[in-house]
Amino acid sequence: MTRLVLLGASNVRRGLPTVVETARTAWGPDLEIFGAFGHGRSYGARSCIPFRCLPGILECGLWEALAGSAPAQETAVVTDVGNDVVYGAPVPAILGWVGECLERLAARGAAIRVTGLPVARLRRVSPAEYLFFRTLFFRGSRVAWRRAIDAVGEVDAGIRRLAAGAGATIIDPPGDWYGADPIHVRRRDRAAAWAEILGVAQLPAPMPLGEALRLRAAAPDVRWLAGVERRRRQPAFAAPDGLRVALY
Repeated sequence: MTRLVLLGASNVRRGLPTVVETARTAWGPDLEIFGAFGHGRSYGARSCIPFRCLPGILECGLWEALAGSAPAQETAVVTDVGNDVVYGAPVPAILGWVGECLERLAARGAAIRVTGLPVARLRRVSPAEYLFFRTLFFRGSRVAWRRAIDAVGEVDAGIRRLAAGAGATIIDPPGDWYGADPIHVRRRDRAAAWAEILGVAQLPAPMPLGEALRLRAAAPDVRWLAGVERRRRQPAFAAPDGLRVALY
């Protein structure tokens, strides 16, 4: 059995059918995916977008589920680290959260792949553009442009040091993956981007529409909708060929 562990935020959620189909094409259908991601996801704190909250990645149920899983050849992806910068978390705290995730994954013997932040692209963001995207994606944040840009460079340098210490592979996201939106990979580049992130050569065909819709509707084991806790038994998605996706 092959297992993929996905830690991240909106880039994973937006591209989930592409991520899953890329992994299935490369590694076969007997594939188990454990994911902790979502729009606005934080590595260390509860994060909320309108009407929905998720626990921090470090405190979610993924780790307990992994501890109880059967042995497997395991690849882990750690990505979308920059959200916590705009939430105002101190750089040492962000690096502590990511470092703890890397330590847990390394202890499991996973082959870890970490994406750096798109620093060059983010440094081209003007104060006006930053205000627009902060308002669009991080409502309630008051982190200033200069503080965010400086912190992005510090976090990127820090996670590279942590990744090297954990024996992880670093993937540098090229600036041309991004368009006017400086943090989300463009739709047209998702297949190539995720093939590079996962370290596979073959690009997948699009996932069948029915499967893609069911996968997009899959919910994590716990979330809060309008303040009410909702739970979902995992795996949230299963395909006839054996593919299973559990979300936390």
